[in-house]
Amino acid sequence: MKPFIFISLLLLVPFLSKGQEKNKPVCYQVTVGTGIPMSSPSTVPFSLQGEILYAFNSRLMVGAGIVFSLYDKEVLIPLFAGIRYNLIKPARFTPYLDCSAGYSFAPSGDVNGGFYLSPAIGVQTSLFSKYTVLLALGYELQELDRLKEYTTSSFVSSYQESLSHHSLSLKVGVVF
Repeated sequence: MKPFIFISLLLLVPFLSKGQEKNKPVCYQVTVGTGIPMSSPSTVPFSLQGEILYAFNSRLMVGAGIVFSLYDKEVLIPLFAGIRYNLIKPARFTPYLDCSAGYSFAPSGDVNGGFYLSPAIGVQTSLFSKYTVLLALGYELQELDRLKEYTTSSFVSSYQESLSHHSLSLKVGVVF
């Protein structure tokens, strides 16, 4: 329960804080995503991501964030570092490259997180004077180990299963 409260508060920071003015070096980003699974067992992922980014200039941003990921019944919480590079100077529509990498943790005792990687290419546009909307298409890799049980009338067996979820991801977000 404590990790859920922590994640909720972290994801609410952009909504509770004052909006960023133009040319400020720090911004907040919240994205929602899903994907098309490319691995077996096939699981459609859902993710809610919060990130804080620091702009070194108009093209290069570096940051850190947290993701609430749901794979079938497994909940994983990746903590990551990310980098974004705008391919052109910011304009009405600005294409960018983005890559996040980190390690995930699981609130459940039966699941252990693992390596997390999410490169993407996207486009951002300013709809209002304060907010920027993002749309990204990418790839997501999430490794995890989970404890599985097999029960019959004769015996009960448990084993550790190592999984590597691969998916094409689609993310939509807002930058504050």
